[in-house]
Amino acid sequence: MNPRRLGIFALVTLVVIVGAIFAAKHRAPQTTQQKAVFLPGLRDHVNDVAIVQLEGKGHTLTLERRDGAHWTLKQADGYAVPLDHVRKVIVGAAELRALDPKTSNPELYSRLGVEDPAAHGANSVLLTFEDAAGKSLAALIVGQTRKSSAPGDQPGLYVRHAGEAQAWLVEGQIDLSMEASHWFDRDLFSIPDERVRDITISRGGQVDVHLQRAHRHDDITLMNLPDGKSMPSAVVLSPLGTELEDVFADNVRKSDNVRFTDAAAHTTVRTFDGLVAEITAEKIGDELLAAFAFSYDAAGVVPEDKPEKMTGDGKDAAAADAPVAAPADAQKPADVEKEAHDLNAKVSGWVYVIPRFKFDLFTKSMDTLLRTVPKPGDAPPPG
Repeated sequence: MNPRRLGIFALVTLVVIVGAIFAAKHRAPQTTQQKAVFLPGLRDHVNDVAIVQLEGKGHTLTLERRDGAHWTLKQADGYAVPLDHVRKVIVGAAELRALDPKTSNPELYSRLGVEDPAAHGANSVLLTFEDAAGKSLAALIVGQTRKSSAPGDQPGLYVRHAGEAQAWLVEGQIDLSMEASHWFDRDLFSIPDERVRDITISRGGQVDVHLQRAHRHDDITLMNLPDGKSMPSAVVLSPLGTELEDVFADNVRKSDNVRFTDAAAHTTVRTFDGLVAEITAEKIGDELLAAFAFSYDAAGVVPEDKPEKMTGDGKDAAAADAPVAAPADAQKPADVEKEAHDLNAKVSGWVYVIPRFKFDLFTKSMDTLLRTVPKPGDAPPPG
């Protein structure tokens, strides 16, 4: 090869190598420091956020900061929201970093889930952040998460600045929900079935249902069985003993904003160790509502029974004089009194929207528990 051709070949090779290096650098993933912050106005004012609002799927949720650090949910009449729930949203949005611009064609927005949140059938959410003076710090339409199985891909979202046509793929993640119950602590309390000794359900000042058990592990029994009726089975009655177990809320209302009527059911639950729960429950509008109050009744404490004496069958008759071990879930009077105080501190001043299955237990009536005892000669019931 002559010197002239060799020089041309070397020049072409150099151009190819430089081009390859440039292309590789262009395709290489950027570091976190190199990727542009998508919401710089929020990133620079994270500590100034006082209002976080979500709009989508036909309704709005507003998280508000009160007294500097306490967050509440407006749509739950100002019920407390754990700080961690709000922090994840604010920090998550502030840490979003731009990856790639996507479509700016409104007809293609639905593919990414960044359509107008007010549009019929839209799944997008308009997420806005404001300071205490109402100044907007950021407004973002949040769409679908990126679906990628490529190794090394970080969590990603399709988003769009509110009021702008350009959609983006951004790196990061925001945990959003349009369900009010997602934002507050749904769990209210859980009192084990074995502690429950006595339950009365009243309407209009008259006791309708009265249930009781003599010992902690007995089946609960209907005490005011009317004449001509047969005792319901344990399958029917047992769930009533669990009505204070795993009580949780779907939403919350301030007591001042709820007026129970004379039709409300009033349930009193007493435990063997002196805890008393008072429950008022009623369906108002479309909501199944319940209010709770707790107290400690020292006179209502029922001591544990001693074992029965056994004679004539080989069992030890002296067992009756043996010390009785307290049940694993038994509590000391001071503990129960404190329990009542702590429960009241949590539920006082609030009325809770509760699930149907729990509402049905709080409002059980005699009619729903009983069946008629057939008399001789009566025709069998239809079916």
